[in-house]
Amino acid sequence: MELENVLLIGGSGFVGGWIASCLSERGVRVTIPTRHRDNTKKLIMLPMVSMIEANVHDSLTLAALMQGQDAVINLVGILHDSDSRLPYGKGFAAAHSELPGKIIAAMRQSGVRRLAHMSALQASIKGPSEYLRSKGEGEALVRAAMPDLDITIFRPSVIFGPDDAFLNMFAKLIRLFPILPLG
Repeated sequence: MELENVLLIGGSGFVGGWIASCLSERGVRVTIPTRHRDNTKKLIMLPMVSMIEANVHDSLTLAALMQGQDAVINLVGILHDSDSRLPYGKGFAAAHSELPGKIIAAMRQSGVRRLAHMSALQASIKGPSEYLRSKGEGEALVRAAMPDLDITIFRPSVIFGPDDAFLNMFAKLIRLFPILPLG
């Protein structure tokens, strides 16, 4: 399948920036919905990339964003949720389990058949953390749509590189403190 148009949900983050850049270099038109377009200046400059202020948690908006798309990539993920409860908090629920369900429904409504979904290494509804349980729930919803849709689920571990939040945090700490204890 030749891709011409891709909806990149969660595309304003570290991984999304790299994917948008790669797709743009290959001549693929990329649409990235974002809550705050002003915070995405680096991506706005990419050719073939459109940044659209939109609430992807709204089902009608999500369905409208899918019109004319050949594929959807879902990279949405949060690492922390201030609302801690069992099996997981509201933030994790909205980002990791409810949104994938809305994406699947919008894809069916708009006729988009291809989804690449970023889960997490060891994601499971019985996982040891709220993050892994919520990612596992979202992944289960996506897997259930596999007979109808062409789906790829990938489960990365820690992702790092230039401009990442993980290693660069340690680099800043090392510059500030001569000794850095690691747990």
